[in-house]
Amino acid sequence: MRYLAKNKIQKVFMIHHVTSFIKGWHCPCTNTYSKHNSRRSTQTTITQGETKVNKKGFTLIEVLIGLVLLAIGLLAIAGMQIAAVKGNFFSHYMTQASYAAQDRLEILNHLPVDSAELQPGNYNDGPVTIAGIVFNRTYAVNANGDTRTIIYNVSWNDGVNRTISFATIRSI
Repeated sequence: MRYLAKNKIQKVFMIHHVTSFIKGWHCPCTNTYSKHNSRRSTQTTITQGETKVNKKGFTLIEVLIGLVLLAIGLLAIAGMQIAAVKGNFFSHYMTQASYAAQDRLEILNHLPVDSAELQPGNYNDGPVTIAGIVFNRTYAVNANGDTRTIIYNVSWNDGVNRTISFATIRSI
């Protein structure tokens, strides 16, 4: 064996292989796994003079599987982000419609009872643009004995037709 080794490192590897064979171990630097190595990664010990260098690592398949799982997780997070943004826009538009309806209902509530705007019937308050969205406002007044019911509707389209309604009762 001595005449086959050309340098000190080759000699150490040859001694290592022979020792592993005699003791019945599989060599950790080959593709087979020994009893003392995990199936997760292989360990190679290289002796250079007095220094030992251990090399551990993941296989390419393990890295690719990890990247696929990471990509799936990031896509799920992106989907949740899109849903959250849509929900925020819907909440903003709903709040603006509520403000428009409440403001007009307060004005109608403080009008005199014999006002033309509080006579029974359906009325169109016309559109109002708030934050780039056109809100269409309508209301209906129903007379029932000594009370008047005012139902105020605000509708808008943000990709879907939406409507919010408020109602109040006013006595004569």
